[in-house]
Amino acid sequence: MSKSRDSAGYGLQIPQILQKNYGFSPEAAQWAAESWFAALDRSPPQPNTSRNGSHTAFSDGPQLVLRRLLTDYGPALLENPARVHALLADLSGSNSRERFLLVQALRAHIPAELLVHHMDNTDQMQQLSHRFQTRYGFSAEAAGWAIESWSLSLKAALSGQDPALEEDRVAAKANARKLERERDAARETARQKTIARAAAESVVRQKTNELTKAESVVRQKERDLTAAREVARQRPQTKEIARQKEREVRETIVQILELDPLTPSEVEKIFGVSEEQAVFWLRQLQATGIIEKILLRRPPHFPSGFQVKGWSYTSVVATDKDKRAVGIAARQKVKEWRAAEAGARRPERERAAALSITQRLARERAAAESKTQQIAKERAKAESAAQQLAKECAAESSVAQRLTKKLAIAKTAVQQLARKQADAEKAACLKSKEWSSAAAATRMMVKKRTQLEATAKKTEEKSIEIILQNLKQNTMTSQEVTAILETEQEQAIELLKRLLSDNQIEITWSKRSPYAPCYKPVKHSSTPSSPGDQSAPRQSGCLLFLAIPGLLGLLALLG
Repeated sequence: MSKSRDSAGYGLQIPQILQKNYGFSPEAAQWAAESWFAALDRSPPQPNTSRNGSHTAFSDGPQLVLRRLLTDYGPALLENPARVHALLADLSGSNSRERFLLVQALRAHIPAELLVHHMDNTDQMQQLSHRFQTRYGFSAEAAGWAIESWSLSLKAALSGQDPALEEDRVAAKANARKLERERDAARETARQKTIARAAAESVVRQKTNELTKAESVVRQKERDLTAAREVARQRPQTKEIARQKEREVRETIVQILELDPLTPSEVEKIFGVSEEQAVFWLRQLQATGIIEKILLRRPPHFPSGFQVKGWSYTSVVATDKDKRAVGIAARQKVKEWRAAEAGARRPERERAAALSITQRLARERAAAESKTQQIAKERAKAESAAQQLAKECAAESSVAQRLTKKLAIAKTAVQQLARKQADAEKAACLKSKEWSSAAAATRMMVKKRTQLEATAKKTEEKSIEIILQNLKQNTMTSQEVTAILETEQEQAIELLKRLLSDNQIEITWSKRSPYAPCYKPVKHSSTPSSPGDQSAPRQSGCLLFLAIPGLLGLLALLG
């Protein structure tokens, strides 16, 4: 065998593998590994009492398979552990640890003990679990799981009912109820979808009417806007007349100033206008360079006034008659200007109002167009929603029909399962009688085995007494002990090992038997020690035997 670093590291994992794959306790797995390593002349792994492997959760699959097997094959299956192993391997092959535990429990006559005693007795169950654990070195969890699995499986078999059939019938009923609820829900959904589709179609019609009205409003607003723009484009001629009359007024002012320089207040009085208007006209004429501003020769104040450029007091001699005529003409011109100005202002206000109306109508038309577009979008959305609801309604109706068919099939399945269960109950009566007979036979077998064990125990104790009496007289080899007891040598060796483990005898060597050890009583100098656990040799042998398949396979991987 190779002794590389990798194989040595893998060897350290063997106790954990035994715990995980076979359900051994940490101590038992470590002892089995050390024993086989020593027997194969290999370095034993370091002690490790980790419980990581023993706490791995057990699967419920093999337990359910075992229930079904006991229900189908009856109590005859309890007499054939190899067949149980094969059936479990076939139906639950991935759970090797659970299968191993169930088969070992069967070989240890756990099912027979459960049939004889009351399976609801917690103390009895704990005693069986403890005995199974200590005898074979399994962990408490593994032993408890195996005992519980056999107990539940036997209860199901004794009840005479097929749990799978009952579960199928219950599941079929639940499925039928579920399908019925789903069908009712689908029908209700289809009804709601139909109502929603009708409402959506009503919305589509409403939006169509609103769109028609909105388009009519847009056309009316377009006509109003065209008319308003036409009115705004018509420019009145009165404004040009007002400007012409204003020019004539300024010409009249120039004519008056040619007669005599005047102050703004004098121009105001002559024309009968406001001082601001008179100043405005004078400044316009001054800006054109026709008149100029001067200081009038009117002592003692010398007020400022306006005169025509180049005018002098000696250039023109105007009479009072001329001045009155010019003043009358000036007031007439102002009157005509005012009339023209008033006429010009009125069309301007009308035009401004027309422009305002045009702008308002343009905004109203834009708003109407926007509303029309919005209504068109809403109608399109409503149409899409109505179409979608129609599809959903059809789909829900189809679902309801499909669920109705499924419900009919499910109800048929429930009826078939009910008939199967009735047939199974009839068969259960026969199975119950068969199990009752098996339980009675098992009780007789257990009683007989108990008597045989008691007899064997008495015989063993008597044999031990004979061995001790003969050893007190002289040392003996195992062959000599076999001859005295008149039994098999293996049984004699087993008794000698028990006495060795109890520290009642010891090994010695004699000249008369140089190749075989001799045995003699141990001389105790003080109070004799209490005998050891009598189950230790049996447990060690069981462990070595049970660990053979797993350990040899693992050690082969290390080779």
